[in-house]
Amino acid sequence: MIPSAHALTDELRHFLDSRALSAADSSVEVTALTLADYRKLGNQALAQGETFLAYDIVTEGLRSEPADLRLLQHQALALARSGSPQKANSVLRQLQASGHRDEETLGLLARTHKDLWQLATEPAEKHAELRRCFELYREAYELTHGYYPGINAAAMGLLLGETKIARQLAREVLAICATGDCASEDYWTEATRGEAALISGDLATAAEHYGRAGQLGRGRFADLSSTRRQARLLCDHLLHAPSRFDACFGIPNVVAFSGHMIDAPDRAAPRFPAAAEARVRAELDARLAALDAGFGFCAAACGADLLFIEAMLARGAEVHVVLPLARDAFRRASLENGAPGDWGARYESALQAATSVTYVGKEAAPENAMVFEFGNRMIAGLARIKARTLDTRVFPLAVWDGRAGDGEGGTDAFVRLWQARSIQVELIEPNPEAAISSGNPTMNNPPPAADAPAFPQVIKAMLFADVAGYGKLTDETIPHFVTHFLGRTAGLIARHPDAPLLKNTWGDAFYFVFDTVAAAGRFSLDLRDLIDATPWSELGLPNGLRIRIGLHAGPVFAIVDPIIAQQTFTGFHVSRTARIEPITEEGQIYVSQAFAALAEAEGATRDFVCDYVGQKALPKKSGVFPFYLLRRRVPAVTTK
Repeated sequence: MIPSAHALTDELRHFLDSRALSAADSSVEVTALTLADYRKLGNQALAQGETFLAYDIVTEGLRSEPADLRLLQHQALALARSGSPQKANSVLRQLQASGHRDEETLGLLARTHKDLWQLATEPAEKHAELRRCFELYREAYELTHGYYPGINAAAMGLLLGETKIARQLAREVLAICATGDCASEDYWTEATRGEAALISGDLATAAEHYGRAGQLGRGRFADLSSTRRQARLLCDHLLHAPSRFDACFGIPNVVAFSGHMIDAPDRAAPRFPAAAEARVRAELDARLAALDAGFGFCAAACGADLLFIEAMLARGAEVHVVLPLARDAFRRASLENGAPGDWGARYESALQAATSVTYVGKEAAPENAMVFEFGNRMIAGLARIKARTLDTRVFPLAVWDGRAGDGEGGTDAFVRLWQARSIQVELIEPNPEAAISSGNPTMNNPPPAADAPAFPQVIKAMLFADVAGYGKLTDETIPHFVTHFLGRTAGLIARHPDAPLLKNTWGDAFYFVFDTVAAAGRFSLDLRDLIDATPWSELGLPNGLRIRIGLHAGPVFAIVDPIIAQQTFTGFHVSRTARIEPITEEGQIYVSQAFAALAEAEGATRDFVCDYVGQKALPKKSGVFPFYLLRRRVPAVTTK
């Protein structure tokens, strides 16, 4: 059974509930918190591996206490854990410059240089980052003689090739851990002893202490992940076997799930008959145990989805429900199908017990299958983000009869989504007597096709952009803007391999639509870099012209506009994209959670990274949502 310690604490759940209620009803005020509350909640969220939640908590606290050292340290740690070491490094360098040279600040700053060392591609840059990391840890150790900076200085020294210094530091740290308060067993003391033994070459003792740390840290997945990541680095360096001690830490895996609904009794060729419920539940229990499942992402339809949620909750695992429709609309579409049993009550209980419920299409119409396909991709992407954050594995699992024919958004489509990336899907057959080989799915007594909607939808990525500084242009400079600014943008579109499918502009605003999030991300980065690199003053325009870009993805209607007689795309998600651009900083690219999740699901993150920037309110009372900053994964190449 997964340790129950990682389910959200009552205090964190109350924080989330109060903010969600306030976002839904502007007349409801959020719960007033003290500085001590923000510190405590931020620390709880970090300890439980809820990195994005921790960032939101401390960022809210910093609005009233912008100089609080502890909140800034928590913010930096949340940024580093969420994959934004550059931003974390910037926060910590400002603290260092303002006189904070305490162990925690120096240690966190060193940690960001370790992350930057791992991201660097040039040998000289990598060596410089690792050297800076070592020096900062050693400075903190000489300041306090604490075991935390000492063991990290030893580890970085070993990776630098300073073996003699590293092992001397490890011996000193072991002596510190044998005295005073450190003599009693706690997680970090045992983890430090294990690391010191590993650096010293005593593998048996390292295994003993790492194993004890794993037991003491049950449920503290962020801490376990951090220790395991360091052990992997050292094992790779010393033994060329990075996973040597992985079993000591017990970090569970992430499961992305989809499955058939229980069929009504009168359905011909049932995929999941009601009589198979107990057997499927037993198979789910066994498969989740074998996968060491601790975090689940799924919808909540009657049948397989709810069985998965109930099985995960019974394990003490974390469940994140992703619904493609509003709560009641999803219940009508996916639970009221005549299947025997009180699935409605089980649905309400599941949503109540879930760690989170994300509605990715509250305004969507259930007759458009593409909203369910959007839900599939969101489940896949959010699961991959969670796995990346905790440095653990993600497994797709499906209760599927092997038949094609579900169409977009069904279990068949979920399986194909993963198989398209050559990822094996764990399969459970709900009706073995009627199932066909899942290795070669074909149509086999498919259910009657539903009437096609009058206006079908497609999933697209959308860009809205605005030129900062345009309002200061005079009539004298407008021709230069059209010739050079719009002209260069048009030139980029003409030669770019990821040119938009649809392009429109009015004044200083752009609206582009792309087939994929990968294309939208790559084009946006090149557009932003082109504008930043152009010497506008040499072209008759003021310097300082910059662009704000907002990106989003979701199901939209592809229509022929009867007024202009041209194809265009419209719908709720187009409007949502337009709301992102005004909250974006000049020269930056903000993307929605949906865009970031689809980038993960579709493998687009080879080219760019989405760094979490927190919950932000959209204009026109559109709500509060999580957003990410888009940046290149590799150094930029300026497009001229």
